[in-house]
Amino acid sequence: MRYSDIAIAISPHDINVLVARGMIVAYAGRHEEGLTLVERGCACEPRLPPAFVSSLGDCYYLARRFEAALAAYRTLIDPPYFFRLNQAACLAQLGRAEEAAVITNQKPDTFDATVYARNTLRLCALPEDGELWLDGLRKAGVRLSFIVP
Repeated sequence: MRYSDIAIAISPHDINVLVARGMIVAYAGRHEEGLTLVERGCACEPRLPPAFVSSLGDCYYLARRFEAALAAYRTLIDPPYFFRLNQAACLAQLGRAEEAAVITNQKPDTFDATVYARNTLRLCALPEDGELWLDGLRKAGVRLSFIVP
C-alpha cells in the first residue's frame, strides 16, 4: 500500500499506476475504491492488455459483481486456464454450476488448482475475500487439497 500511495501521488494519471493501485486497494478490502481506479485506468485504453482485463475482472469479483466480472474475463482471446477458472468461479457464484463444471473439467494436467487457490488467498487481506474465491472455486467443482483459507 505504501508504495502504491507514492506511485499514485507521483503519477495520478498513469494507467499502469491506476490499475496496479486499484488491484492493491481492492485486495486490501476496499473493493469499490479499487474497482473505480481500475475502471478509470481501463477507460483510457481502447485495447486492454490481458493483465488489465484480469484486474478488472478480479475487482468486479471482489465487489461481488459476478456478471460484470464474467463479462470482463470473457473478453480475453484464448486466455490461459487460470482466467477460465476465474470465469468458472463467477458462473458458480451466479448459480450456473453446470457451465462452471464445463470449464473445471477442461483443466490441463499440468495446472495445479490448489496452488492457484493458495496464491489467490495470499493476495486477500480480508478472510472473507479469500473465502469468496474458495467458495466460487468449490462451487465450480474444483477439488482443493487444503481446507484453511
